[in-house]
Amino acid sequence: MNDNSGRKAFRPTPLDENRVLHVVTPWAFARLMEQEANWLLQRTFPVWSHEGDPLTRAIWTRMCSELLLETGELLALVWKTLNSEGDVRLFSRYMPDGLRVVVGLSGGKDDRQVQVHLVELVFAELRRERSLGEGKQKEPFTFIDVMRQEYDQASDVEREDTTRRGVAAVALTIARSWLPTIRAALDDENTWRLPMPPSRKG
Repeated sequence: MNDNSGRKAFRPTPLDENRVLHVVTPWAFARLMEQEANWLLQRTFPVWSHEGDPLTRAIWTRMCSELLLETGELLALVWKTLNSEGDVRLFSRYMPDGLRVVVGLSGGKDDRQVQVHLVELVFAELRRERSLGEGKQKEPFTFIDVMRQEYDQASDVEREDTTRRGVAAVALTIARSWLPTIRAALDDENTWRLPMPPSRKG
């Protein structure tokens, strides 16, 4: 694939012709998502991943998994809203650190192609600095910091009461908060990948 992001009008190789992408079969999806959740856990909450007790690791692995799934649903919804005839497919791609899930978005105006590296997108959104409040009361924060603080301040009873439904609800709320960012990116005709690689000058 020609990843020359320095050209503004660059368009990636069509999904069906891209030899580095492989269609994800239904029976491989669950295993791939488990792998992606572990990747996200190790990079987002490394202490909990390597040193946490079994309950802590289970809770945050579930949180990472739900964030990936909710973000995938969000991508499909936004793309279909922007392109009524658009198509959403799942691919896998070998990267230096393992097999990654790529959401392939195609169709619509000018038959656009967008490749979304799902776990990279979630990781970037969790780390992106946001602000709470207005004017002088604005306070910067990231979701990673907020989630770590919430866990540190929670009692053992609250941790043990963390259910799948509760974790899913929190993940949905977080994922919906980056809806404007995702929509703006997909609405930009120059977006061919998410997250977009750093611009290269020269």
